Amino acid sequence: MTRLIGADNCDIIFGSGFPRDQDYSQVCRSVNRVKICMEMGRPVVLLNIQNLYESLYDTLNQCFVSLGDNYYVDLGLGTHRVKSRVKEEFRLIVIEEKNVVYTQFPTPLLSRLEKHCLDMNTILSWEQQDL
Repeated sequence: MTRLIGADNCDIIFGSGFPRDQDYSQVCRSVNRVKICMEMGRPVVLLNIQNLYESLYDTLNQCFVSLGDNYYVDLGLGTHRVKSRVKEEFRLIVIEEKNVVYTQFPTPLLSRLEKHCLDMNTILSWEQQDL
């Protein structure tokens, strides 16, 4: 079986409804983790972290600027913007519940994302399903 990513070769950033996870300082730490992964070409999985999407607007929109052989994108924190280098191998994967995506995501964000529906039939092998 071919694997695109695994826990050993990607960063997984979790969000939650806890008040401290909603703090500006936590958003800054999460954006910085994504920035480092962009520069390294390491995939990032965002799980239940909706408060981060606004900061990654240009990244999700794939609004990259080419300078020489490198690509750059703006990352935002409020009114502060910073350019970050993006390696070609970088991937950003957003995982959310289907009902959350279609009821809470803004339409512009939905139009930017390549959507795949995962359920037990698509992620488990036949042997695992039989178990």
